[in-house]
Amino acid sequence: MGIVLVVLVIIIAVWIEIWKDNKIQDWLERCYYGKLYPAYYNNNPALEMEELGVALRG
Repeated sequence: MGIVLVVLVIIIAVWIEIWKDNKIQDWLERCYYGKLYPAYYNNNPALEMEELGVALRG
């Protein structure tokens, strides 16, 4: 029973790592080719590049 629980916890941890977003993924959703464009940056490339810099710095 213990081995089954360990395997289940590992599977859940891997699933969470695969589906969680990071800062670069968030920026990509908001950029020109993302699914939230143009609502987020309102055609402001300077703001878009500033946010990319923030995402790349971590």
